[in-house]
Amino acid sequence: MFKFGTTTVINSNEDFTVKGSPLFSGQAATTSESGKEIPANFFVKRVNKFLKPNVKAIYVRRHNDAELAQVKIDLSSITDPGVYRIALYIRLQGSQNEYYANDFVFKGKPFFIEFEKTDHDSGTMTLAERVVKIARKYMQMVYEMPLINITNEGNTVVLNATDEYQRFTMVELQQYDENAGLHQSCCSNVGDFVTIDTIDKDSSLYNGNISWGKDGDKELKGREGFGTYRQLIKDLRLPTAMNRQWGGIIADETPIVNATYDQYTIYYCTQVGVQGLAHVGDTVQAATRHIFFVNTALKNDWEAALANIGDLIEVEDGKYTKEPLELEASAQAAAGSAQASTDSDQSDAIAAQAAAIAALEGRVAALEG
Repeated sequence: MFKFGTTTVINSNEDFTVKGSPLFSGQAATTSESGKEIPANFFVKRVNKFLKPNVKAIYVRRHNDAELAQVKIDLSSITDPGVYRIALYIRLQGSQNEYYANDFVFKGKPFFIEFEKTDHDSGTMTLAERVVKIARKYMQMVYEMPLINITNEGNTVVLNATDEYQRFTMVELQQYDENAGLHQSCCSNVGDFVTIDTIDKDSSLYNGNISWGKDGDKELKGREGFGTYRQLIKDLRLPTAMNRQWGGIIADETPIVNATYDQYTIYYCTQVGVQGLAHVGDTVQAATRHIFFVNTALKNDWEAALANIGDLIEVEDGKYTKEPLELEASAQAAAGSAQASTDSDQSDAIAAQAAAIAALEGRVAALEG
């Protein structure tokens, strides 16, 4: 079976090569003057005319905006004098920013914000405000830019990601203990920071002072945008000269700033005629997958035209959806299992009937004897 796929960005329903001509259209099933049945179809110029009998499935994944991760750390519980620190580890998802390069496969970087609590703290500045000043000062000195946006709400430190690819994989509140750490040969331990709270709710160290930021009832752990200008430019339509230059080959498919796009996937399967093994009786089919990123401003027109060839199957973000061929294989396996079960049930019934007949024959033989 031959497999092929296309990916197309749809910004408008006007063909840029012929002014006033639609780029896509749909048609219901009709009958020609000669009596020939014309199946329902969906036509996209320079892609394909999709005939309804050959459409296996149509999936749609809706766009979603990016969400920036947020963590809140309540410092109100810190009353004892001592040296404390906020320990973070930030990992990237879907990005290769060189600022996070390390010795591991996944890019990530640790951050430490150390501060002191004393008996002589006074004035109007809260402990959280002091932590914010310290973090901003040293981040500017080391990185010359804020890799994390740090603010405070009263005595709570608020950590905000600066882009949609950052993930706070570790957030801990620690206190320096001079009796912790490795033991020295002379007399005492070297001292170390000990975790007193963590964001991990499954940990025995979790005390509830660290939490994900809230937006209504939703935890802000971070989420990449999908169907956004930034996502399409990063993953689909790189802003190269081939796409941007005058007369670019896909100039009409350049993503629009601030526009959003839904993804539609059409699985299409049709016979392709006599070739290859078709000469010895094999049926040669082409299973093609066509992906369209459609500007949401065209949603109603696009889906009205698409309805001519089938119903939409909604795809949830982050969940794997089986392709039609996998669904067919699963259905065939289930049918085979059901048939085997039916055959087994029938064989048991036949065996029971044979036993009953044998018993009757035995009784007749005994009476005749």
